Amino acid sequence: MRRYDLSCGTRVYGHTGTVQGYYTYAFATRDGRRSLAAMANTSNRGGANTALGGTLEAAFCGTKPPRPASSSPARPGGPAPAAVGPAEADLPERR
Repeated sequence: MRRYDLSCGTRVYGHTGTVQGYYTYAFATRDGRRSLAAMANTSNRGGANTALGGTLEAAFCGTKPPRPASSSPARPGGPAPAAVGPAEADLPERR
């Protein structure tokens, strides 16, 4: 179990997990009034893991995490490819 301090000042407690083909997050506020459990059906996909981590900010702070700027040009007749930041090995432990 670990604490994660979000950008809005909310502290959540929980853990992440990885097992063949799945990446999971389960976090809650200390009082248990708000919680989030999320799962991605993926393995070794840094973009998916990073996106899943961003759900904490959205769920508990009501904000979207900042997206890294894309250096890829737009495709003719289509949208620009989505920018994907580097995955965190795990949420940073804060004390």
